[in-house]
Amino acid sequence: MGATVTNEGEIKVVRLSGMLRKAEVDAIQWGEVAKMTPGQADAKVNVLVIAEDFAGWHRGDPWGDVRFIAKHGGMIARMAIVADPVWEDQFLMFTGAGFRKTQIKYFTPDRLDEARAWLQP
Repeated sequence: MGATVTNEGEIKVVRLSGMLRKAEVDAIQWGEVAKMTPGQADAKVNVLVIAEDFAGWHRGDPWGDVRFIAKHGGMIARMAIVADPVWEDQFLMFTGAGFRKTQIKYFTPDRLDEARAWLQP
């Protein structure tokens, strides 16, 4: 599995590949919060998730742990997910689309430029 985070201007880009582990998600989420300076706690960020060669979520990991979303979920204004259409329902369920304040939209890989445009402040 590969999971990396980079900054592209005002957008955080998360790239996923292979089988996703809970520990990797935690490292990304809590690591990004730890990088914030005092006073940034109320800042809103836009996130672009790009899943390439994605194989799903590792079974047996504690995916019911929602502490990060409960504490910091409001800091994400918009999230665009770019992945193969076969993963759409699962990604939207995994991210809690429709059950949190974050606007979440799914895009197929051929619409990556549209996803980036949708995230622009």
